[in-house]
Amino acid sequence: MLEPPDQSAPEPQTADEDIMRRMRFFSLAHELLATTDLDGHLRDMNQAWASCLGLNLADLVGVALPSLLHPEDQLCASEAFSCNAPTQGVVHFEARCASATGEICLIAWSLSRDPQGQICYLIGRDITAQRQMERALRESELRFHQLVDASLDAVCVLDVREKRVLFFNRAEFCGYRQDELGMAALDYIHSDDRQHVRDHYRRLFLRGLEATGAHVIEYRFWRRDGGLEWIHSRSTVLGCDHDGMPRQVVVMLRLITDRKHSQQLLDYQAHYDPVTGLPNRFAFTDRLEQQVVAARAVANTFALCMIDLDHFSQINDSLGHTAGDEVLAQVADRLRQTLGPTDLLSRLGGDEFAVILQEAPSAAQIAQTALRLLAMLEEPITIGSHELFVSASMGISLYPSDGLDATTLLKHADSALYRAKATGRNGVSWFVPELGRATLARLELGNQLRRAITQRQFELHYQPQICLATGRVIGVESLIRWHHPERGLLPPGQFIPVAEESYLMSRISAWVLQEACRQAAAWHHAGYPRLRLAVNISARQFERDDVIQLVSAALWQSGFDPSWLDLEITESVLMHDPEGSARRIIQLRAMGVRIAIDDFGTGYSSLAYLQRFPVDTLKIDRSFVAALGNDSEVQRGPSALIQAIIALAHSLHLTVVAEGVETPAQHALLRELGCDEAQGYLFAYPLPADDLWAIVQTLGVGIADSR
Repeated sequence: MLEPPDQSAPEPQTADEDIMRRMRFFSLAHELLATTDLDGHLRDMNQAWASCLGLNLADLVGVALPSLLHPEDQLCASEAFSCNAPTQGVVHFEARCASATGEICLIAWSLSRDPQGQICYLIGRDITAQRQMERALRESELRFHQLVDASLDAVCVLDVREKRVLFFNRAEFCGYRQDELGMAALDYIHSDDRQHVRDHYRRLFLRGLEATGAHVIEYRFWRRDGGLEWIHSRSTVLGCDHDGMPRQVVVMLRLITDRKHSQQLLDYQAHYDPVTGLPNRFAFTDRLEQQVVAARAVANTFALCMIDLDHFSQINDSLGHTAGDEVLAQVADRLRQTLGPTDLLSRLGGDEFAVILQEAPSAAQIAQTALRLLAMLEEPITIGSHELFVSASMGISLYPSDGLDATTLLKHADSALYRAKATGRNGVSWFVPELGRATLARLELGNQLRRAITQRQFELHYQPQICLATGRVIGVESLIRWHHPERGLLPPGQFIPVAEESYLMSRISAWVLQEACRQAAAWHHAGYPRLRLAVNISARQFERDDVIQLVSAALWQSGFDPSWLDLEITESVLMHDPEGSARRIIQLRAMGVRIAIDDFGTGYSSLAYLQRFPVDTLKIDRSFVAALGNDSEVQRGPSALIQAIIALAHSLHLTVVAEGVETPAQHALLRELGCDEAQGYLFAYPLPADDLWAIVQTLGVGIADSR
């Protein structure tokens, strides 16, 4: 093969050049390189020895290696040289040596023997820093385990990819063993919190490298024994794989049940009244502001009612604040029971309450609810041996007509409340100009009715009942009248409907019964002939189970003979609660009281039901009598209906009384049809007690059956 032109062959290297190159490599190495004899005396060394020991290389020639080492390590080095046989290979040992400055270095030595000569090769590597790092790492790990074991938190390291627990510093947690925890612990989380926790960790696992910092969540966890614990969980990503997804996550779990309970207690104390358990002023104001926002969003309306108990300070002054608190608690219970599920009741402080009526479609319904609340409060409250009567005043404002924010609504409701208290208390006042005169008039009339009861503005008039066979008076019906301070004497038709709407009819009906019995007994004691006494019982009064006690008390207090008392109830009452009505009628009959069905024919009585009630009298409603006409010629069509009622009553052995008789023709026809008794303007108008007996004596007194 031809040699390339102009290219000369490399000059061969001499042995001296090779030796020099090796020596330069030997001298530049960082390890301690040396040759020794078989006994360990140093023969040749590199510069690293001088750097490590701080000695001149010339001073080290001939020095035995063990003499340079720490006294405790010299024996180890001597044994290494004595065991260094040609066939043994490399011997490794560690020994410390001291520099000229006294600094101790730990050297890892490797010793081997030249098989053909009397030379040993020695390599030393300074591992002082490595050993210090290893020791520091071990100490750090030991401290970590000590801290983790002493921690109040449960520390768990999760392998995200393999979905298993790598480390857990608790032998058990909430009654579960380590092997029962891990991913299966999701099953022990409260069902209401489980999805929230699952979503939290799913976001953490998917965010990967972005999931820096700690991620906190709180949830409820079922113990093995069935108890419920609150857990505060703090998670941190330890490392991520090459795709950026978390590899390991450390989770620190702390039981915070006691703290939660304390927080809940503090929150309750901050937002709820301790006496009534109702939201306090702070919570109510916040809720009112939320209600304004919600109502504005859907263009809805609602009512705000401010309620203040009348003369409540007298209870605290006379019975003490403990009794006052009990009254407030009972008032709160009554209000709560009366309100609907969507209404919000609050105690603002003292004896002041507030209500948000969320469903308030009309002023009439708001008024009905307001009056029902006041009526519930008027029922007696028993505190120990004391029976207390509480009344209240109420002011109402409407959103949005009376204000577009919570502050304005509260101010206007307070203004309305002040007006209610200024006009006599125990009533309702509105801050609603759009309600109209009729609604306001009825509301004001209801307020006046409450005052009329306490101020004794009612009186009874009495209308004679005539036996059609003899034309003589055999009884009287008591009819209420109201001496209104401004409008004069009002008949029941002008205020009874309002009394029923205001839930005052029970109190009025009770007064009528007591006063009528008292007056009838007074007539008897004064020597007047006995007459039957008819008294109307309101539907609300008769439906109460204490109606028996009410009648018994009226008879006992007045001394009136129960066999001369007729209680009149409407047929609608009987149909509303047939079983209860029958039971109460039987009890009244057992006392000797007679029962009359008033306004018969205006309801929807069933003949089958009518036979079940042990009543004594049917009173034909005045509308049937009026249909006969007021002329000398009566209408035969309506008379057939009256004839049927009379026949029905007589078949059941009941007495029949016709109301509203105003003409002689009506009188004659009723007598012809067999009607037993009648009352109306034809015979006499309702008269005060003092004027009654003059007309009775004119008509004459008949003989009435007391049974």
